[in-house]
Amino acid sequence: MKKIFLQILFLLGFFTSFAQKWENVTTPSTSFQSLTNSIYANGNTVMYVDNSKAYFSSDAGKTWKAIAVNYPKYVFATSKKLFVGALNDIYASSDNGKTWLPDYSSGADAYAILEGEVFVANDFQGILKHNNATGKWEKTGLTSPMTDILTDGKALYATKSNATKRSFDKGKTWTNYTWTGNKPSEMMVFKGVTYGGGLNFGIQATKDSCKTWYDLDYTGAPNAYHTYNTVGLDDSLYVAYDANAFSPAVGVYRYDFKTKSWAERNNGLSNKNIVRIAYNGNGTLWGISQVDFGTTGAVHKMTIGKKVAIKDAVLLSNIISISPNPATSYIQLNMNNEENKETVTKVEIFDLHGKIYSTSSQFVPTISTAEIPKGMYFLKCNFGEKMTIEKFIIE
Repeated sequence: MKKIFLQILFLLGFFTSFAQKWENVTTPSTSFQSLTNSIYANGNTVMYVDNSKAYFSSDAGKTWKAIAVNYPKYVFATSKKLFVGALNDIYASSDNGKTWLPDYSSGADAYAILEGEVFVANDFQGILKHNNATGKWEKTGLTSPMTDILTDGKALYATKSNATKRSFDKGKTWTNYTWTGNKPSEMMVFKGVTYGGGLNFGIQATKDSCKTWYDLDYTGAPNAYHTYNTVGLDDSLYVAYDANAFSPAVGVYRYDFKTKSWAERNNGLSNKNIVRIAYNGNGTLWGISQVDFGTTGAVHKMTIGKKVAIKDAVLLSNIISISPNPATSYIQLNMNNEENKETVTKVEIFDLHGKIYSTSSQFVPTISTAEIPKGMYFLKCNFGEKMTIEKFIIE
């Protein structure tokens, strides 16, 4: 048993680095147009928007379900809900994509997630906040029209035209703000540093709430005019670029913090036109490309691997039990405390080789095992930085 436990820790701590090559994913879409392409990934859950429709998959892109939303623009999520922000409405699912219902009767021009809560910019009602406790949308202290919202992990930045306001108290109060240098069109926080990119400039970074920005080393960086979005992982950044008006499409590049250099990551693509990327937390980078320079867009995925320090994970015991064990067609998860269900951030089933068979971003009382081969498996349940592991058998 000790040997098995050590192997579990190894699997939790390290995922092998693979050759980074994009694979095309079969989807229901026939064209990918406009700059409103959006993609979201978490475990086996993937959502994307191709300007005219939104699609959802719970099995890592094997099957897709169309989401009945008019003029979708963005897909995003909290620990309790999946969202599709559209031109005139916001739709949500609280059962991992099985059912989608109108969540708010006004659209999402942009969104930002700060400390697990979603904030949306609306060109009519200003900045809206989704209250995780009540499950309802509510107005913030900024009710004048806004078309963009960003966060550096500490504050919110809302913009309309060239006017920006900033809030340090999750939207209760706002003050006028003037950007120092270029205004980013996207920002993300990675290891305590905020990275921003935008129109006509590359990736910049700040450590002091956007007071001062510095450039990353541009050695090997692409000649691009728009940084679309950035994903941070281990010792690197993955950045999706658009081309400038006089050069071919650019696609995805990786910045290595150790060597302070850039390298192209478009292997496997017939056209370098990926403009949005999302990381699923389990070693897979997802990308969505669009029709550009006469090419055809698509959804792609690439295995990039992941490393997690075991010392950062706190193992819990006596938190959850599994029944029946051995199982056949399903397992029932029994939590020792009902309140613990609300703090679950991920539930996974994997085998001794690290292959993941089931993933959920929230607590689910029953998990089907009918399609999983017979053998020994482990259920890992995350509570933020803490986790518990239970062994079970499928017969």
